[in-house]
Amino acid sequence: MSHTLSSETLAKMDAYWRAANDLSVGQIYLRDNPLLERSLTLLDIKPRLLGQWGTTPGLNLLYEQKARALGPEQAMPRPRWPMIGLRTPKGWTGPKRVDNKQVEGSWRSHQVPISEFKSSGHVEQLENWLKSYRPEELFDEHGQFRDELAALAPTGQRRMGCNPHANGGALLKPLVMPAFRDHAVAVPKPGATDAEPPAHAACLAAGPQRVFAQGSRLHRPRGQQEGRGGAPLHGRRRGVAVGLQRCRC
Repeated sequence: MSHTLSSETLAKMDAYWRAANDLSVGQIYLRDNPLLERSLTLLDIKPRLLGQWGTTPGLNLLYEQKARALGPEQAMPRPRWPMIGLRTPKGWTGPKRVDNKQVEGSWRSHQVPISEFKSSGHVEQLENWLKSYRPEELFDEHGQFRDELAALAPTGQRRMGCNPHANGGALLKPLVMPAFRDHAVAVPKPGATDAEPPAHAACLAAGPQRVFAQGSRLHRPRGQQEGRGGAPLHGRRRGVAVGLQRCRC
């Protein structure tokens, strides 16, 4: 059985990706005229621009590829693949240059590539950027995503937000926590006690019941020690979750 994708499937996947990118740009910039049914004007653009464009096209590509792998055409069990490192240009498919400065593939594409519209030509540049996704091929006259493209997405529990491994509500187990009052800080009078809330919260997580022993993991995005949150790690190896497969972070 051939695993080569057909030209038709590849064309649909490309359209799906373009639609995701088009919507992502529209969310950053537009408050009207999303289908470009007329020429873009300054009134169509939000007065305050916020967004994170730089990594969006690459993430959209990954989501789109995953959607195809989990979609209705893939009835066979998926193989266990090794980790794949994907490197894409920052700000991929966006403006290559703005005001004669490199944007695509540089730090300037990180948030809002075209950050102001007082300069001549910026509205037209945004319009050309949006038109490059060819929205007339992706959405019907009512703005609805075309059915043949929407059909690429997985359904039921194969959807990202409904997968039981992603939706914690489907796999929750009661967590036996230590009595939080045992970790209260006595404050007899204002300014009389020297204590750090993060450190005491960490002691709660490292309490007698040992939350880790229940197959859970404590996540903290920033430095554990400098944030005074190292208590749960005392006597434990980092990157190890009891009852779960070892993770080499």
